[in-house]
Amino acid sequence: MRFLSGEFGSTSAGYGGGSANSIKGVGLAGENVNKSDLVQITPDGKSYLVRNADNAAVANKTGTIIPETTVKATHSNTYDRSPVIKLDDTGDILTLTSYSTGTSGSGLVIYKYDSGGNLIDFNEVDKSTSGAVLRNPKIRKLSNGNLLITWSISLIELRFMIMDPYTLDIIKSDTQIGTITSNDRYDVTDLENGGFMICYLSSDGDQQLAVYDNVGDVVLAPEAKQIWAGAAGVVSTQLQKLSDGNVAVVCLSKFVSTKGLYIGIYNQIGAQVLAMTNIETTDGGLHSVETSSLNGYFAVAYRYVTSDLKTYVFNNAGALQNTHIRTYTHGIYQMSFKILADQSNFYLFLAEGNQSAIYVAMLDVAGVLVSERKVTIAYTVEGIYSDAFLHRDCIVFAYREALQPKKCMYTVVETDTLLVKTQPTEFGSLPTSSGEKMAIIPCDDFSFAAAYENVSPSATNLISVKYEDTAIQGVAETSAAKGAVFVVGQGAGAQRINAISGTSPVAFDMTETNIKGNAGTLTKNSVVLGGFK
Repeated sequence: MRFLSGEFGSTSAGYGGGSANSIKGVGLAGENVNKSDLVQITPDGKSYLVRNADNAAVANKTGTIIPETTVKATHSNTYDRSPVIKLDDTGDILTLTSYSTGTSGSGLVIYKYDSGGNLIDFNEVDKSTSGAVLRNPKIRKLSNGNLLITWSISLIELRFMIMDPYTLDIIKSDTQIGTITSNDRYDVTDLENGGFMICYLSSDGDQQLAVYDNVGDVVLAPEAKQIWAGAAGVVSTQLQKLSDGNVAVVCLSKFVSTKGLYIGIYNQIGAQVLAMTNIETTDGGLHSVETSSLNGYFAVAYRYVTSDLKTYVFNNAGALQNTHIRTYTHGIYQMSFKILADQSNFYLFLAEGNQSAIYVAMLDVAGVLVSERKVTIAYTVEGIYSDAFLHRDCIVFAYREALQPKKCMYTVVETDTLLVKTQPTEFGSLPTSSGEKMAIIPCDDFSFAAAYENVSPSATNLISVKYEDTAIQGVAETSAAKGAVFVVGQGAGAQRINAISGTSPVAFDMTETNIKGNAGTLTKNSVVLGGFK
């Protein structure tokens, strides 16, 4: 365990173990802590609440929190990512899936689980009795806390609704945005000032942009921003929020006469900052593009040619900083790469097709390669099913193992060294025939939630996994605001945490009794205090 300052001695395993001066130090409150809250100290030296009361006694060790759960047995969003989000204030996890039973009907359903994996509620967002297939579902959290849900009907109509995240009641009913084609790969983003922006390939063959407010009223009616020409092809769109509040629109077009990568920048009401501009005329044969941003810059990565991944770094005005090209021996699968960012650098993550390796590259804001590492693993990666996120000082990369029996795996890499922190670990199963693209998101206490779809047998699955050990320390004696300095100490069998401005910490002796807080209970027989990082 790392603290900002302090003294460190030896630690020993077992509840309440350790010498009288095993650990002494100070850290920062990672979020607001109230008196009597059950509090943990994570490896970054910050304090966070323990939200999952049912698992409070054992959640400090790695392992499965929510077992693999079948959300829906029949689905229709083939080769779409399964949307999954977490509510920060409750820790609840929501996932959205479509289903189809042929001409007897199809629908789109949102499911809500608590942090222990118990189904709280669900709501059928849309239902069709005509056999129309509901595709490309997405969830976004609006600035007022409500949920935006978007989807298409038989790849013809693009629609949205707004929902209360707690009750799942519909606030804005099913509303059509526009008409699309089967070539559309739209994207949508929430806006810092409220509302949302959506960009899509319309049935007229142009790229349209629309803006709505938080209640679903039109701010900017669908407006053409780019006219595509030539024989029709897929257009993949990514909307990337920038640090100045504007939005970068990135399109990868396969229209024959307007092929390649385009970028434009628009403000939050859809007014042009930078007109759509053709950056590259090569499409690489696939329709996958990934984006990320940090303070003042954004990056765009896409498959340039069959074996090359090309990454551009721009400033917020759209001025190109640099281009990085990485050639891969075994080619690049669609959706096998991610571009991530922390406060200082971009991180390119990629899995080569059917190889026992993944690659991580660090680029600075000038677009210059800082370091690159090939991570050899003991499994064969089927990269098309991969996803990744960056959380504090780690990149968590999830993927499908290619050989039989197929399974879901994850690996953790440190951002500063690009060294493997956690070797490949199995966390879920997949059928032998095929499986859908996976989506993973960070959750509380160094865990992640993953949603993925099976083709045969068809099912939408949800799972939650803790990928790093943490130490749950005890109960807060006084309140501490986020960013406040706190004292951490371990006496002989005692766990304590207290704001420095408060009185002396009260010792909670785990050798004698359990400790309780408003957020849960720690029992003396199930907490291991050794192995601090």
